[in-house]
Amino acid sequence: MTVTDAPIRITRLGTLSILSRRAVEVTDLRKLALGQDCQVRIPGVCNFNPETTSLAHFRMAGTCGVGLKPSDWQASLACSACHDAVDMRVPTQYTKDELDLMMCHGILRTHEHWRRIGVMK
Repeated sequence: MTVTDAPIRITRLGTLSILSRRAVEVTDLRKLALGQDCQVRIPGVCNFNPETTSLAHFRMAGTCGVGLKPSDWQASLACSACHDAVDMRVPTQYTKDELDLMMCHGILRTHEHWRRIGVMK
């Protein structure tokens, strides 16, 4: 994804430039995830540590596959513990469907977070 509209106003958020009121380069979302609060928040799993937060992608048929990662807009801010749980790298008390639902809620909370800080309209 690239920004093609003009004019673009660039502001600073920490050390990352944000394209205010315009789409952000996809790679910027991954960088912007660092230091943010986890939005997946799996009860009994989440470590609530922003230092471990990264962009966790929701894998869904038709949007990803072998060698094809989903769009960064199809992702949530997730701490390392929640990311491991939704990617099924560690066992939890939750079913796949429950983890998928918590991940979808995290994606919606992430979009609201991006909207509040001016990354999304």
